[in-house]
Amino acid sequence: MRFCARRWGVYALMVTGLGLSYCAAVIIGLYTARELSYDRFIPGGDQVFMISSHFGLKDRSLVASDVGPAGLARWMRSDLRELKGVARLNPVERPMRTDRQSVKQAFYWTDPKFFEVVPLPVAYGNLKGALSAPDNVVLTERMAMAYFGTRNAVGRTLLVDNYLALKVTAVLKDFPASTHFDREIFASGLSENSLLHIVDASPKRLWPTVYTYATFKAGFTFNI
Repeated sequence: MRFCARRWGVYALMVTGLGLSYCAAVIIGLYTARELSYDRFIPGGDQVFMISSHFGLKDRSLVASDVGPAGLARWMRSDLRELKGVARLNPVERPMRTDRQSVKQAFYWTDPKFFEVVPLPVAYGNLKGALSAPDNVVLTERMAMAYFGTRNAVGRTLLVDNYLALKVTAVLKDFPASTHFDREIFASGLSENSLLHIVDASPKRLWPTVYTYATFKAGFTFNI
């Protein structure tokens, strides 16, 4: 007892250190679990790839970026026989309103076949062909509630820039926190207002402004 009494400070420090170690282990475990759960809500999401690009000056180290040239999808379609599907997202912010809400809204201009490549869970409507017309838009249940006061907003209309009317063709289930999607509205890239439409009409415009997603045929493997 005398020995313990003389060294109480050392033992207190050891117990404190052990407690901090357990706390650190729990935090690391929770962080790892969260990172590994990203986008697991997407059916077959482990077979969908975001294509990254590398930029830099000659003889300098390249910098990786999730955003790439808009023409990348076109090159992949023509050069990769193993490609199953490819689609793009272009993140933008524009004034968007209904009678219920009017805000500057972050959303994506979206390739018509995006949901064939990334099959996000749907709550109402049908994602097949949901963006096949220039005035089509798909949004989450949360966005539907914000703009229309109902989760089933299929058939309702959103106004962009005070003149572009977009018709809701499907409503997605709300995204979990563990997703890389930071916008919940997907407007058809066929619209003349969409940068996707502009760059596709002018192939020489290869601005690095889009996210590109791809799936590949069975049996295809990457050489990394």
